[in-house]
Amino acid sequence: SRGKFTTTDNADINWNTCAFTDMDAFVFMSYSTILATTFRRCGQVTQGGGVFTDCKFDNSTASIALVIDDITKVTNTEFISDGTGYAIEGFSSAGNYTLANLTFTNYVVSNGTTGNEAIHVLATSGIVNLTISGGNSPSIHTAGATVNVIVGAVNTTVIVKTLAGVNISGSRVLVSASTSGV
Repeated sequence: SRGKFTTTDNADINWNTCAFTDMDAFVFMSYSTILATTFRRCGQVTQGGGVFTDCKFDNSTASIALVIDDITKVTNTEFISDGTGYAIEGFSSAGNYTLANLTFTNYVVSNGTTGNEAIHVLATSGIVNLTISGGNSPSIHTAGATVNVIVGAVNTTVIVKTLAGVNISGSRVLVSASTSGV
């Protein structure tokens, strides 16, 4: 019998450098902090607001390795597919989200509906912007929302001045991006 771990009261749970192999489901809550922990051939893990840093989800046996509700609390984490299932499921509403140092291995490369995309976006309408900050660019399956994956974003400041070097306030500026690097 595969063991399960379910948090039923929001207790202070702190795991560091743990490894779980061939377990069933894990359910956490917001006072959970999971650091440098490996879930190998385990069932679905539910974030429940907990923090996951430097973790590894290796060949999950579930159709979803990690169900998230707050992607900002999942960082520096690796997902390895066994060829079926999503790495992450979440993003139930339109908005802007940042994926910080997440890597996805053995998931399909292009977006689609195979069931082995790295991310399953639950939003059925609107626009979901996923900014990639470190890690690699994931494949996406969406429930209907338009998903933009933003890789290599940069912040830009534009200051408009006269020829004499005096700042001009209230100016309208058009900045055009180029994929050619020019």
